[in-house]
Amino acid sequence: MINLLRTPQVRAAQKGIPTGSVYDTNEKNLATVGPDELRRMLEAREWSALEGRAWEPHQTRADIENNARMQ
Repeated sequence: MINLLRTPQVRAAQKGIPTGSVYDTNEKNLATVGPDELRRMLEAREWSALEGRAWEPHQTRADIENNARMQ
């Protein structure tokens, strides 16, 4: 897992998204890149390999609650 500092700006942008959901979604998205490729990008500070990729969006608290009601 990659632990990034959550700045006030990040906290504000993620308001309404449960913290656990953020980590789960990030982990799934990073897994599509793979550890070796991610390591290479981090070391090189070169992110062009991420362009054009499809990413799983973060679910909001409302999305999670609505999905629970539908089940």
